[in-house]
Amino acid sequence: MRLTKYDQPQRSKKQWYAIAEKNGISKCLFFNRLKQGWTERDAATVEKRDYKITKPVPKSKIAKLAEKSGLPYGTVYGRLKRGWSIKDTVTLPPNNKGQRAAKAKREVEHG
Repeated sequence: MRLTKYDQPQRSKKQWYAIAEKNGISKCLFFNRLKQGWTERDAATVEKRDYKITKPVPKSKIAKLAEKSGLPYGTVYGRLKRGWSIKDTVTLPPNNKGQRAAKAKREVEHG
């Protein structure tokens, strides 16, 4: 028999945060994850990623890539920092929260 969320003992956010802290997850990250719709368990136990630029890219090159691609500097820098390839960094469009919300609204309205 599979346990449901109602069969499992309930923990408070304070208890989940204590678990997160033991797992090296900051309070800020824990609560940001909850705001993004994560479950308490996942927010407290999924390892945080360490973002590192695999090959350092000079700021001047990042600025040139941003200008050529028409993307904001911060988007290009963030993608490279997370290990994206240069090709993906400059060719994939950003998926802004506003665009996602508008798309979701259209889908609801048009069935």
